[in-house]
Parts: sequence; structure tokens; C-alpha cells
Amino acid sequence: MEEQKKEQRKIIKVELEVIVMPEDIDDIICAALEGGIGYWACLDNSTEEFENAPEKETVSETTSRLLKEGKTITLIDEEENERHELTLEKLLTGIKMYLEDKQRPYNIPADDLNSVGYSRGTYELDCCMVDANVADMIIQYAVFGEVVFG
Repeated sequence: MEEQKKEQRKIIKVELEVIVMPEDIDDIICAALEGGIGYWACLDNSTEEFENAPEKETVSETTSRLLKEGKTITLIDEEENERHELTLEKLLTGIKMYLEDKQRPYNIPADDLNSVGYSRGTYELDCCMVDANVADMIIQYAVFGEVVFG
């Protein structure tokens, strides 16, 4: 009987729309740089953009701002002495890959936004659920296309 039920099951793939707000980028970059990726990478903040950043802007804020402005930042894998470029598009791809990962530690889409005028199946991110581990995974997906470390 149970086998018969399994045979009758059909699987369909459903896509979700996720709105990524500018402050989500800020939160992910902050979590990544201030704990998430530190065991495998460091940020190359020796460039002119970082040197000329506003005095009150933190390194995480500068990094996030540069990404949102369409600039590329560089992460350095100190063990392998390799440089990895991160762009906003790569970061968004990393978020998408994290959301598609069935083994992800936390579900980060918040409630459906249908009630505030978006189509059903549109979500925003719940960055309260983005800890150092999640941010690390997002960055690894962004630069490697997979989780390599950890």
C-alpha cells in the first residue's frame, strides 16, 4: 500500500521570488566580514576606494556600498594565496544558491509579501537569520559556486 502511494506522488518545482533590499546586502556583508569568512579569507581593503572612504564608514559599510555601486571587491584566500572577485551579481547568485540548498542551516525568506501588494510567492529576506555561518556559505557560493570550506 505504501509503495503504491509513493508511485502516485508527483513532484513539481516551484520558484519563489525573493526581494533583496540594500540593507540585506549590508547585513550579509557585515556578517561575512566580521566573523563568517575570516577563517579562509580576508578582504583586500588596500585599494583607493577604501583609502578614500568616508572617515565614519566602517570597512563593512564601505564594502557593501562599493558592491551596491557596481564595483568589484577582492577577497584573498590566505592559505592558497588566491584572489577572488566579488560583485553584486555574484553575491545575488550566492544568495540564490543558498536558498536552493536543501541542506542550508536556516530558512531565510520571511513571510510572503502578497499582503502588501506583491504577487503570491514573493518574499523578502529575514536577515535576522543570517549569522556568520549563513553569510560564509553565501559568499562561498558567490565566489566558488559551491561551499568549499566548513
